[in-house]
Amino acid sequence: MTLLERTTNRERLIRFSSAAAIFVALILSLSGCANNKATPAEIEQQAFDDLRTELREVIDDPSRAAAAVAVVDELEVDLADLRQRIATRKQRVRALNADYYTPRAEFEAYLNQVAQEIRQNRNQVSDTYERFLAAVSADERAAIRKAQTQAMNAAIQSIQSI
Repeated sequence: MTLLERTTNRERLIRFSSAAAIFVALILSLSGCANNKATPAEIEQQAFDDLRTELREVIDDPSRAAAAVAVVDELEVDLADLRQRIATRKQRVRALNADYYTPRAEFEAYLNQVAQEIRQNRNQVSDTYERFLAAVSADERAAIRKAQTQAMNAAIQSIQSI
């Protein structure tokens, strides 16, 4: 093998190695992007957006569709408020539990307050959901059932992820 042939082979090897390195870097960067999963809150937001879109498509009367979407907006706000309250409750319970000197009465008073808040939240969400059911006919509910189920499941998963 002559010096010229060795130099040519070396140049080919260097070019091939450079191309392979660029290819591997590209694959790794793309695989890194693939691992960026949406948060439960983002999934919930998308599910509620899909439900709103579905309502607008299924309900023929624009004013009824707008009323149903407004109730969905309220329901989403109620669920976001619930999520925030649960996060706050968890932090407070951890703080009470971490303090060895917290009197039992203080703990019980807080748990009674939480029980009352839970009843209020449940009633508020239930009332809003009942208004949603009243705003949409049975046939329309059947047509949007998949989007409605996905929105409710996403909300539950988002709340459970706290």
